[in-house]
Amino acid sequence: MKNKVFVVTGCSSGIGRALTEQLLNSENIVCGISRDTSKVEELCENDHFYHFEFDLLNIEQIKELSQRINGKVGEINGLIHCAGVEMTIPLNMIKYEKYLEMFKLNSFAAFELIKYFSKRKFYKTNDVSFVLISSLATMTGAQGKAVYASSKGALEGFLKSAAKELLKKGIRLNVVSPGIIETPMNETFFSKLDEHQLSELEKSYPLGLGKVEYVVNAIMFLLSEESKWMTAQNIILDGGNLIN
Repeated sequence: MKNKVFVVTGCSSGIGRALTEQLLNSENIVCGISRDTSKVEELCENDHFYHFEFDLLNIEQIKELSQRINGKVGEINGLIHCAGVEMTIPLNMIKYEKYLEMFKLNSFAAFELIKYFSKRKFYKTNDVSFVLISSLATMTGAQGKAVYASSKGALEGFLKSAAKELLKKGIRLNVVSPGIIETPMNETFFSKLDEHQLSELEKSYPLGLGKVEYVVNAIMFLLSEESKWMTAQNIILDGGNLIN
């Protein structure tokens, strides 16, 4: 897979960063979206990388962002929404503003991006793949994760109906739902665990805690022609957690 054009949100760290690097290494063009250009200076040295500094919490400005990207690179082959926010907050402590932040970034931004990049002249007329990142948290119960899980679960509720509409345009839409991945976003979570809690967490993943490359490999497959018969699917990457 090379010489294609992709839009990647959250390109400055974690899954989004690793995916961006993989796509560039495969000789593709990547339009990366993140809030801080200083964190992607190394990526900007690549002539096939275009950075768009943008805060996806500004939902009402996503239309303008999509137009800017379209003006720069034309029609795209794929969109991958990796940007997200994770918070562990008990229900009796969470504020409305935090509800809104999680839903805006984890789900509403994805809906808006898909809305605009699925318009005519924004996507290639064949072999187009959109991928959203959900979470294993939508399928397991954990204290303090109710709002985070629901903000990710919205993507899964969106999946089937949206995929059916996009199918008419030749666009495939799939979701990847990973368990706990060793990323900068999860470092705070790990730091709050004592030795026993960390040990129990590791035991809950018989195949080990997740690594970024496991998720990137799944996304690369969904973007490739090898998955051209797949749409409306939720790919679960859980290291054996759900059957443990």
